[in-house]
Amino acid sequence: MTEGTTVPDEKMEGRRERLYGFKTDVSAKLSDIVRFIGLGLVAIFYTIKTGNTYVSFGYLQLGLLYLVGLSGVFAILLDYIQYASNYVSVDEALNRPTLRYDKDSKSYRRAEFAFAWKQRLTLSGALALIALVVLT
Repeated sequence: MTEGTTVPDEKMEGRRERLYGFKTDVSAKLSDIVRFIGLGLVAIFYTIKTGNTYVSFGYLQLGLLYLVGLSGVFAILLDYIQYASNYVSVDEALNRPTLRYDKDSKSYRRAEFAFAWKQRLTLSGALALIALVVLT
C-alpha cells in the first residue's frame, strides 16, 4: 500500500481486536501486580508495627510508615470496588440489546476511578517505603 491509502476494514477490525485483547491482558496483569503490592505494603506495615524497631522512629519515619500501611489498605479497597463495579457494569451491558458498556454509567465510571487511583496509591506507598528505608 502506498502512503495516503486506507487500511481495509477487515484488517482494521482484526487489529482492533488484537489491541483490545492486549489492553485487557495488560489491565488484568496490572491489577494483579497492584493487588500484590498493596498486600505487601500492609504486611510490611504490620511487621514493622508489631516489632520493636518502630519505637525509635521519629515523626517523619512514623508518618512514612503509616503512609505505607494506609496506601496498601486503600489500594486493596479500591481493587475490590473496581471488581464490584465491573460486575455491575457487565451485568448492565448484558441487559442492553447492543451488549455494550455505558461509559457514562456510575458503575463504569466508579470502576475507572478505582483502577486509576489504586495504581496511584500503590505507587505512593512504594515511594514512601523507599523513603522509609533510606531514612532508617
